[in-house]
Amino acid sequence: MFVLNKSTILKNKEDITRVFKKGSSFSSGPVKIFFLSESSEPALKVGFSVPKKLIPLAVNRNIIKRRLKEQFRLLPNSVFVNSYGKMFVVYTKNSVCESDVICSSLTKALTKTFH
Repeated sequence: MFVLNKSTILKNKEDITRVFKKGSSFSSGPVKIFFLSESSEPALKVGFSVPKKLIPLAVNRNIIKRRLKEQFRLLPNSVFVNSYGKMFVVYTKNSVCESDVICSSLTKALTKTFH
């Protein structure tokens, strides 16, 4: 299981813009992943976003973010073997999805990203 704490959350604005500009993107269902592989990073750093234009209510945005983080945390360690760099997960659907849909789309997108 992946641990989300201060050292694994991507919050630096410069790093986030670098991931969007120089990184590659993979999408599956309501999830789009931007990934930048950097050998200077000893571990994987992850950020999550739900656009305000797609989900206008903050309550729903927070629900989706909580679901994204929890499903990401519950993924098996085999997905993250020898993974390093920076990753940003963006929700792209304009309605709230169930956790199982988010889990399956995250798994599909991450297998594209790391393999």
